[in-house]
Amino acid sequence: MKNRNITSAAIILSGLAEVFLGSMGSSAAEAISTGAELSSDRLDEIVVTAEKREQKLSDVGMSITAVTGDALKTLGVVSIDDFAKVDPSFTYSQSESGTPTFTIRGVGYNNFALASPPAVSAYVDEVPFAYSSLAKGADMDLERVEILKGPQGTLFGQNSTAGAINFIAAKPTSEFSAGLEGSSARFGATNVNGFISGPVSGSLRLRFAYDAQSGGDWQKSYTRNDTLGDRRLQRARFLADWTPTENLAVRVNLNGWRDRSDTQGAQYAGIPADYATLNGNLPIKAYLESYPLAPGNPRAADWDPDNSLKVDEDFYQASVRVDYDMLPSLRITSLSAYSSFAGGTDFGYDGVNPTNFGVRTDGYVHSVSEELRLSGKITDTRLRWLLGVDYVSDKVKDIQYLDFSHDGINNAFGGFGGPLVSGVTNITHNDVLTRAAFFNVGYELSSDLTASAGARYTASRTTLTGCTYDPGDGTWADGINALQAFFKGLQGAAAVPFVAVLPGGCATLDDTVTPGLVHSVLDEHNTSWRAGLDWKATSDILIYANASKGSKAGGFPTATNLKSTGFSPAVQESLFATEIGFKTSWFQHSLNVTGAYFHYSYKNKQVQGQIPDPLFGAAPAIVNVPHSKIDGAELSFEWRPADGLTLNAAGVYLDSKVTADFYNIDRSSDLIDYKGLAFPLTPKWGYLAGTNYQWSLAANLNAYVGANYTYQGSTHQGFGNLPYEYIKSYGLLDLRAGVKSLGRSWYAELYGTNVTNTYYWNTAGQDGDTFFRLAGKPALFGIRGGYRFN
Repeated sequence: MKNRNITSAAIILSGLAEVFLGSMGSSAAEAISTGAELSSDRLDEIVVTAEKREQKLSDVGMSITAVTGDALKTLGVVSIDDFAKVDPSFTYSQSESGTPTFTIRGVGYNNFALASPPAVSAYVDEVPFAYSSLAKGADMDLERVEILKGPQGTLFGQNSTAGAINFIAAKPTSEFSAGLEGSSARFGATNVNGFISGPVSGSLRLRFAYDAQSGGDWQKSYTRNDTLGDRRLQRARFLADWTPTENLAVRVNLNGWRDRSDTQGAQYAGIPADYATLNGNLPIKAYLESYPLAPGNPRAADWDPDNSLKVDEDFYQASVRVDYDMLPSLRITSLSAYSSFAGGTDFGYDGVNPTNFGVRTDGYVHSVSEELRLSGKITDTRLRWLLGVDYVSDKVKDIQYLDFSHDGINNAFGGFGGPLVSGVTNITHNDVLTRAAFFNVGYELSSDLTASAGARYTASRTTLTGCTYDPGDGTWADGINALQAFFKGLQGAAAVPFVAVLPGGCATLDDTVTPGLVHSVLDEHNTSWRAGLDWKATSDILIYANASKGSKAGGFPTATNLKSTGFSPAVQESLFATEIGFKTSWFQHSLNVTGAYFHYSYKNKQVQGQIPDPLFGAAPAIVNVPHSKIDGAELSFEWRPADGLTLNAAGVYLDSKVTADFYNIDRSSDLIDYKGLAFPLTPKWGYLAGTNYQWSLAANLNAYVGANYTYQGSTHQGFGNLPYEYIKSYGLLDLRAGVKSLGRSWYAELYGTNVTNTYYWNTAGQDGDTFFRLAGKPALFGIRGGYRFN
């Protein structure tokens, strides 16, 4: 069946190519084939490094969205969270502990832990970020960004089952250049960024970039006079390019960020129907039952009046890249990096005042990585090859402070004679060691046919030490002690000796109902691979077919675990992908059309779930869904029909489904079969469309107007189609108008995002006793401008 699907897709795509060719007429075809002079309406060609060498985007046989840094600013992309404006297959959400979740083509990973291996890997100039939370500074001062879709394990390491985002930093210039930009928007949001770049000597060039965001308290309490949402984020990057000889190039990258922003307040959306049986705290129960639901508008939210929802995080990274041409056709490359993250963040997703359920995350990440590779070309440059090894060492401490002093969990031990409890502290230490070896080759079988293949072998070891601790006041310790006494009393004199938990002590129970630290080791290995065939039907038509397999490492959860079984790891997942697609250019390169069909076969997909527990019925855990699949198609075009006018559109269709029986307990404590269910955070449809028109006002002055619209279909936060995890479909419209000098030495612009003030949310779930939503931002209007010195 799978082969018939691929064959059918190949016929369809080949037919589409023939239709496009046939519809052009002889004069246009002749212009392409003879290389006639291009008009001023030609679209710019983007060069990418998806295969760790420079190639034109139209010559790379894989699905890639590439956007320049200037285009990102035009679209109003201020962080990775906004990438749905760039690619409709990208979605963003947050876990209940604030961990960002990026999904491409329905492949992602939603987990609470800081040390959650992401399915979408992020890089700056091929240097990796170990975890998604570390990538806040990646999108500043960019030359371009490349979104590589599908498994990328061959060249970009494990965990790239969904794809990879490679940020290409703007490089030091051989002549002096500097720029300064600023913006001011609704709610007092401001941004100032700039760079200075130039040579120090004939062999040394430097570049420094800085970005500061502040203000913007867009959320408003609907029960009192209070606001939330200030940004206080500072980012910087220093680059040094040194070329002491024509055979040697050294690049040093020092970058970091400091974040003291507000976290987002949630919208209160109700309480569970069985609340009365879950909650022993009658005063807060009555309070929540009478609490008004959040109004259906973007700004409305509620949080604690002390306004303690803050980020307190710091990150810095140092990397060195060395390229040495040993021979004209042989290069050795070394990529060394050290990353350090530390800090904590307070969240309040219960959506009410006062605290019903509060979360503070804390911890650190220390990551060391080294990639060493050889690359070259032989047989009259028709064979290009690359061979390398990787080493990564991550040390992570993840701390979660949970405050449920006013939540139903505070009576968790009431049935065993225990006290009301105030909260817990979950702490895990993860040491992750990963080693890999990889190769990639591309061979020109003929002038219009190229075959490529690659593979990577990865071995990883994750060592865990973890426990759920009493928060220090002794209430959780007393509850665990009451639980011990109850179950060990049932066993009589032969019971395992009682071990008292002290205030602040480790309180996770083993199989004998005895508290103690949990130690575990997860050893895994896998082989990722990719094979492809590219056919240049003409100089402007590429048809490609790929098959690939990628893997994402397993890992341990950080969660409240009464039993040690809650620390059971999820094993690695794997994704086998087939894809066939085309990239075409028409009408003297004024129209680009690309499309692809893909089929993903998933094994052991990692998701949040619950596992059976003999004492408590069920315990939260990461579980593996054995078999699932995604079928999808993408189509996009960019067209410049007249001088100054550009139109673009892109769409994606995703059909995701669990394909075999898999029973698990959902968030409502119901046992369900996942078979037939669509993936979380995977809308069936997504599309975007945009236009930009530019015209001359004076000899050296142009004016422009533009609009962009993005749409994402409905989906759910988790498996089970629970009503309170529903995320409705939405569409967002952005507008802009401005003036700029020729060459863009300066510009000034008025802009608006979500100008229709659409009410939408990208995260929904349950936090303690309450259902919540995280709404998207309301209409924002502002002005921005900049000046470049050359």
